[in-house]
Amino acid sequence: MPGINFLEYAQDEDIVEGISSFGICDEPGENPAFISYDRNEHTWIATVKNPGQKRIQFLPVDKYIPLVRHDGTDAMRCDAMLLTCPLGVREAIIFIELKDVKQSAWENARRHALDQLKETIEAFSEYHQLEGYKKRLAYVANRKPYANRAHTSDIQKFRNDYRITLKFASEIVFE
Repeated sequence: MPGINFLEYAQDEDIVEGISSFGICDEPGENPAFISYDRNEHTWIATVKNPGQKRIQFLPVDKYIPLVRHDGTDAMRCDAMLLTCPLGVREAIIFIELKDVKQSAWENARRHALDQLKETIEAFSEYHQLEGYKKRLAYVANRKPYANRAHTSDIQKFRNDYRITLKFASEIVFE
């Protein structure tokens, strides 16, 4: 994929400031993922905990940032990213893939989510220095997480391949 500046798609209205908890939503259709402060108004797939009330840049990726492979086909991409704001600080970066699947569909969804995260990270790395971020995380967030699932091999492979900590959780802690 040719390099693309993800950060030029960041919008001021997607900066979260002075809030300790908010949701990330992804409704069916052609609109990108978005943030919500009202659980009654929207279905949160992931909850972001921000205990230090840090300034966070939310960045939708899927259905928002045009990523095209070298062969001209659309690239897979994760749903969203969270970054420390201002963007030049490069403190934390979190890649997020949202899922809302039943336990019977989890295994296929998990594999697809990992592919989406990998392709997004590779595209991001073509233009940006990922190593410059102090905290690098990736989340597969299913609205209803399933207990008793060990993903140790996925987590270790992700760490080895991308130097990013992979987590399977619907609660994202931004520290």
